Amino acid sequence: MPDPLHTITFTLTRADALAYERLASRPTLRAIILFLLAAALAGAGLYFAPDNWTGTYRDLGFWALAGLSFAILYVLAMIVQTIGQMRRARRRLRQPHDVTIEEHADRLDVSGLGIPRVLSFAEAGTPVVTQTHLFLGRGDDLVILPRHAFPEEDSFDALVARLAGASIVAPAVDRGEDEGLSPAS
Repeated sequence: MPDPLHTITFTLTRADALAYERLASRPTLRAIILFLLAAALAGAGLYFAPDNWTGTYRDLGFWALAGLSFAILYVLAMIVQTIGQMRRARRRLRQPHDVTIEEHADRLDVSGLGIPRVLSFAEAGTPVVTQTHLFLGRGDDLVILPRHAFPEEDSFDALVARLAGASIVAPAVDRGEDEGLSPAS
């Protein structure tokens, strides 16, 4: 068996899992319905508030209070979303793990997250690259590679290029100036 091209060892922390959860976070139908109900409740509160607090709907005070109530509602929604992301990250990675990745020409050997596994580039799916991480797979099969784990910037970029070349590219969709960009860029 040939020697690996690169071997990296790093500690995967909850901050890395949180980076994925923030990237993967989409508002659910339940969250949208709850936000709309809260907005309706805030509007009803304005309607039933005493006139000496709000004035009429033509007064500047009414609109200032309406804007303030919706700003508070938005901040509360963001706090709830952040708490949910932190809970999912904590479930994904309960404690820091030392992870070893052996990079071969056609696969990654991952050990340190329970059962050692082999992830071939063809089966890895479309890589998701951010400024700080590389994410491969989804759900329980997710592999998180932080950029800081690579000793040289070129080795991270070379791995991303090999993964992008091995992944199956979805059919091109006419998006104007975005046309021709690979999923890894």
